[in-house]
Amino acid sequence: MDIVLVQWWDACGGELSSWRSFEELKKTSPALCYSTGFLVHEGTKEGMDYIVVCPHLTYEKEGDGELSIPKAWVKSVTVLTSISF
Repeated sequence: MDIVLVQWWDACGGELSSWRSFEELKKTSPALCYSTGFLVHEGTKEGMDYIVVCPHLTYEKEGDGELSIPKAWVKSVTVLTSISF
């Protein structure tokens, strides 16, 4: 199983401080994010390709903290190392 570094874009917004002008709202942009973990799945749902990365696994093949990322949002996936269970 590959341990990967995923560079991906995420949606941002919804600051809770107060009402803001349209000029302030226009400054909102997607965030470039980095996530690491085990690449546990690649799939398609309703025509959308996605990957599932999970940072925490047990030897019983259970996981926690998973993140499903649409492939259209993924900028790069770098394999850091591979391990076998």
